[in-house]
Amino acid sequence: MENIYSSPRFTNHPREGSPESCGVQVFSDPQRHQVTVVFHVRNHRTLRTEPHRLVNAFYREVLFRLLSPASVIRWYCCQDGFTHQTIHLAGLPGGYTSGQVAYSLSLAAPGRARVATG
Repeated sequence: MENIYSSPRFTNHPREGSPESCGVQVFSDPQRHQVTVVFHVRNHRTLRTEPHRLVNAFYREVLFRLLSPASVIRWYCCQDGFTHQTIHLAGLPGGYTSGQVAYSLSLAAPGRARVATG
């Protein structure tokens, strides 16, 4: 997989509250059928807004331009570069709910960061 997008500071500008930033990387195969999105946060307190708002904002502002009609997206949140959590999402991209993201995202859970060049 190749890195097709990388930003050390993707900033979400919510309607209410202050802007929030985190690093983001997007990896894909050459046909863009398999796409992996990795949010890099320093710790679980970095995300002050609800995580689904960050996922939806990134999809609407950046990701949709990088996809093909056949793209399958895998979402991850990587904490401190060492632990990661898979974000299991289903439904309409860009319209994810807080229940979908919060249910699958527990930044306190340990794991090894495996997202790289596949």
